[in-house]
This record gives sequence, structure tokens and C-alpha cells, in this order.
Amino acid sequence: MLENKKNDIISSFPKIKNKDIKKMETRIVKQGNPLTESKYTKKYTEQEFKLSRFIITEIRKKYYNWKIGDDPNNIILTITAKKYAEVMKIDVNNVYRDALNILTSLKEKSFTIKTEKGWKLFGWFNSAEYANGILDIKMSDTILPYILDLPLGFTKYSFENIIKLRSSYAIQLYELLKQYEHIGFRKITLKDFKDFLGINEILSYKLYGNIKLYVISIAMKDINANTDIEVTYKEIKTVRKVTELDFKIINKPKCAKLLHYEKAKQEKETNKKETDQVNDISRIAAQKEISKIREKLSNTRNKNDPNYYF
Repeated sequence: MLENKKNDIISSFPKIKNKDIKKMETRIVKQGNPLTESKYTKKYTEQEFKLSRFIITEIRKKYYNWKIGDDPNNIILTITAKKYAEVMKIDVNNVYRDALNILTSLKEKSFTIKTEKGWKLFGWFNSAEYANGILDIKMSDTILPYILDLPLGFTKYSFENIIKLRSSYAIQLYELLKQYEHIGFRKITLKDFKDFLGINEILSYKLYGNIKLYVISIAMKDINANTDIEVTYKEIKTVRKVTELDFKIINKPKCAKLLHYEKAKQEKETNKKETDQVNDISRIAAQKEISKIREKLSNTRNKNDPNYYF
């Protein structure tokens, strides 16, 4: 029954057309690592995550020269209804209602970022206004250093990778693993994993078996099918209880490039062996032919020739 439920969740994922994905390819999400590792007091929806990351791409395009110490009061993001509808995959006539619902929900959902001395509590924006098909978002000044000026390291990826993901869990896990892609693996305690995804207070996820079945397995299948990384993991147990997750991360384009190189190298070696074999066969055949000619010449010589026996 649980397996059928899992398959039903996956089969219910909406399909996204390739032509829509191509429009996302130039949008780059680049955010501070503290933001990637922020812990959520409440679970975000898939659409809330996608909108927040879209906001990051647009803010960075418009205010790429902003530095810590600059005036944060003028950081206002303007999004047309047409662009909003394109990104969020909705009808343009529903932008008024959709934007109000998502932004109202985001306004109510704070998150914390770990600092050297403790933590900071954040919100995404101070205010938002929609009028005449234009959405204006006044960003929270406290979050700007984690979007625009990134001295403490950052996580970077193409927006197209998350636009194809079907759940907030998949998006969050993708970001956490993308952050460690250059290392190739990441270990996360089960406690931190639940904090990162905001599922500590969800009763059904008190059991690890449910987390594995409905969060990790589905999110990983989604990530492996729709993003630029391939992920596997193993469980680390303490006294027969899972306490940590060890993820292995492979970049698909780099892996494909390496495989192409290895294949080309193997083909080159194979071609060389085949060439050497042909040359050997040709040399043996030539030697045999020369031997035949010598034998034939030998048989036609005159036995009366004084040099016949020499």
C-alpha cells in the first residue's frame, strides 16, 4: 500500500514542456551558503520555493553592483504579470490571486540562519504591491547580504534545474547537495536534515521509515531525473538507529565529459591494436608470398647450373 502511495505521488507530477525550460536557462540562482543551510520554522510549498529563488535571480540581475554598506532601501523588484505567469506556470489572468496567496504565505514563514555568535531570524521581503499587471516587491534589508554580496561562500545553479522539480523537499535537498558538489559527498545528521526541510513538527515524519519513503526516495528520484547531478546515499546507524545520511554527488555534465574522454581513449587504443594486427597480418602474408616466389624461382633453376647447389 505504501509503495502504491509513493508511485501515485510520482505519477501525479505535472509535466513541463522543454520550450518552457529553455527560457529558464539564462537565470542563475546564486545565494550565500548560510541561506542554503537556513532552517525553516514551517514547511514551504514547491511554488513558494520557486518564487523565492526566482526573486533571487532577478534581484541579482538588477542590483549586481550592490555591496554591504550600500543603501538597502531602494532594492525593489518589479515583475510583470506576464513574466510571473511564465515562471510560475499559471495563466496570466490568475497572477493577481496566485501572487497574493504565495507572497502572503511567504510573509508569514520566517527562517533562521546560523551565525558565528548565534542565529538570525529572517523574512523574505518587507512589502509587496500589485497594480495594473505589475508586481513590486520591497526586499528585506537583512537578507540582501545573503543574496547580493557573498563574502562567505555561495551556492550556484541554473534555475532550470529546480523549475523541473516537483516538490519543495526535492528543491531543498538539491540545494544542500549542490552546495557540496565540488567535494563529491555530504554527510547530514538526521536531526539537521529534518531542520533543513522544516519537517520536525510533522507527526508522520517522526518515524525515519516515512522520511525515507516519502521524502528522500521521491526527492532523489526527482533530482536524478531532472537536474544536473546524480545522487546516491547510504544510512549511517548508531546502535541500529539511523542517525546520519551520507550522500554521494556526481555532476552529470562532467561525468558525461569524462565518459566521452574515456570512450575516445578506448576507441583510439582499439584502433591502434586493430592497425597493428592488420600490419602484422600484412607482414606475415608478404613474407609468405616472398617465400613462395623464392621457392618457385628455385624450382625453375637449371640443375646443370654450377651455382644450383649453392
